[in-house]
Amino acid sequence: MTSIPSSRDGTPIFFTDSGSGTPEIVFVPGLTGDRSDFAAQIAHFQRSNRVIALDLPGSGESGSHRIDWSMAAFGADVATVVDHLELNDVVLVGHSFGGDAVAEAALLLSGRVKALVMVSSYRSLGSPRDDVKIAEWLAPLQEDFRSEMNDLTRRNFGPGADP
Repeated sequence: MTSIPSSRDGTPIFFTDSGSGTPEIVFVPGLTGDRSDFAAQIAHFQRSNRVIALDLPGSGESGSHRIDWSMAAFGADVATVVDHLELNDVVLVGHSFGGDAVAEAALLLSGRVKALVMVSSYRSLGSPRDDVKIAEWLAPLQEDFRSEMNDLTRRNFGPGADP
């Protein structure tokens, strides 16, 4: 089943909802991924748990017309789906960029999140970047999100990678 609640800014969020049982597991993909990235995990866990996988705005079938592209907004998107489905015993699983989104969502879901699973999100949790470094990193994304994301994705693979 695929549904579409709207995030706080009205951006449609697509997700799948399958299986039953608790804890409910919510899968959140990385920045260039979508809910299909978790097909094998969904197939496994839906035998014993309710499993939700979503597309963050800008990816998959979710909307891409928004002004606020902050991590807080992505976290609110995840919380919107959890609230819409009235989930109360949740494990949030975030891959890469999705790890930050689930951490933000957990802050909004007061006590309903039983665990966070962050896959390939951090090598280490060192000192946070200062505002200048963050602004420098975000500037190209704000200028041309689509082109910068395509470039970022290409840089994550070696020169001999299959296109």
